[in-house]
Amino acid sequence: MIANYQNSPQSVQLPGKLAKVLLNNYDRLKISGEILNLEGYQSVLLDMEKNT
Repeated sequence: MIANYQNSPQSVQLPGKLAKVLLNNYDRLKISGEILNLEGYQSVLLDMEKNT
């Protein structure tokens, strides 16, 4: 679970590759490579790919 509790956008470095978005309180999700860009007050629950 990653949440932005601020009204301004925030960027987060993901620990790997995204497999699936399980929950999102917004209609869209902005991801560039392994950088997640959250809008203000956006929260997401992500399923990440397993390392092999």
